[in-house]
Amino acid sequence: MKTESITNFADLSTPTGAERNAPVMIDVDYRNQLIAEAQLARGAALARVVGPLFNAVFGKAWQAIKAAQAKRRNFSALNALDDRMLRDMGIDRGQILGLVSSGVTGFHPQRALAEVGTPANLSNRDSNAA
Repeated sequence: MKTESITNFADLSTPTGAERNAPVMIDVDYRNQLIAEAQLARGAALARVVGPLFNAVFGKAWQAIKAAQAKRRNFSALNALDDRMLRDMGIDRGQILGLVSSGVTGFHPQRALAEVGTPANLSNRDSNAA
């Protein structure tokens, strides 16, 4: 079934008398298509209105959660290193919490571990070298 958009509303007339009470016949597929398009349009309109509001309310909370997870991950990674590796990076064990809490940027413990190796791998490497 071909559908056309109504461009001139003057062509539409209000039914009168018997026409008003006559049942309107509409193709079921066309009806379902209209319903689907209306639902999509309603969803898009709702997203335009609610999206920025939702982001304003929950966006900051989400960023705070992500930052807390990153701090926990960095603390765990630094705490897993032995004292010698920490000294090589210029960090004392007692400074780890302060560094992670202050949000010092530019140091990525996960990347440093990947480059150097995990503490378990390092202890095996040191014993094999001896």
